[in-house]
Amino acid sequence: MDVVGIMLMWLVGIVFFPIIVYIVWKIYKYIRTLSIKMQRSIAILIIVTPLILYMGMSQIVDKGYCIRDRKYFSEYSKEKMINDAIILLINKNSDISLGRYKKNQDFSKNPEIFDIANFKSFNNDCCHVYIGDINDGRGAVKYVYKLIGKFYGYVNLEYWQIRPNFKMDEEQKRVYQKIEKTRSYYGVSRCGEVFEMPRYLYL
Repeated sequence: MDVVGIMLMWLVGIVFFPIIVYIVWKIYKYIRTLSIKMQRSIAILIIVTPLILYMGMSQIVDKGYCIRDRKYFSEYSKEKMINDAIILLINKNSDISLGRYKKNQDFSKNPEIFDIANFKSFNNDCCHVYIGDINDGRGAVKYVYKLIGKFYGYVNLEYWQIRPNFKMDEEQKRVYQKIEKTRSYYGVSRCGEVFEMPRYLYL
């Protein structure tokens, strides 16, 4: 978690914790004035309500239910998730977008756009959507982000880094050389939204 996040947590704690303690104390004093039977009923309600809420939230978390769209994770298009992840990768990674090579070498006479179709043509069976934590050594995602639906699964992209050769094919299109295979991960929310994985998500 970054410094700003820690400071905000401290600020919220300092401001709201005394208020919460005061409210709880007032409720406790009021309950003590009630009959024994009423006190027992309230105690049972206090115990049972969190359990019911926990069971309901567990169903939402485990089944991947998106409250906003009223849909389950399985109802969203995995192909769209993969395409969204590829777009994020292309926009960020110069070895994929070829931005670095175009800047350093004169390809202006033959401009090309490295898009989703182009990416998939170089990388057969490159992309998969998985549910759960990423097994990449960074550890588990914090439960709170799973609970609120920010993280439910991830897109795994395995792809070749490439560079252009100084030759054309028979159709006068530039030929690209595969350099090395690499891997990238992108998080997916319960609502099928794809995003880059920031460090603060992890334990």
